[in-house]
Amino acid sequence: SDHLILATPSITVLPKEEQPKTETTTVEEEQITVTTAPEQRQPEIEEKQIPKKELPVHEVEETSTVTLTIDKPQRAKPEDVVLLKDGEELKPSDHVKVTPTSPTTTEIQIVKVQPEDEGDYTVEVEGVEQPLVRLKV
Repeated sequence: SDHLILATPSITVLPKEEQPKTETTTVEEEQITVTTAPEQRQPEIEEKQIPKKELPVHEVEETSTVTLTIDKPQRAKPEDVVLLKDGEELKPSDHVKVTPTSPTTTEIQIVKVQPEDEGDYTVEVEGVEQPLVRLKV
């Protein structure tokens, strides 16, 4: 036959025994104080909401030279590559050299690193910021 026959067990609903409502639950008020230490960070420029990516920390000896290689889109011109330190534009100089090494890579050299070179380095290519390194001297 085409009919599906389900054997249904008989279900009996038993009335719940009336329990005397004498249970009282006392909730102790817990005072949780969360103190967050303010992070030691330079005030960020507010216009750009950059999700803070964790920068790889790079510890260097004073007076050594740091070389960072960055990938960039082939269409980006060398002048589209802007190096930033702690969110401030860092102009190429004798101390900080930005050299295109191929159509898609650019090399950044920080020559004879000084303690004041410490900070978060990011690079902006065509307006898109990419984290590079957090330099510790």
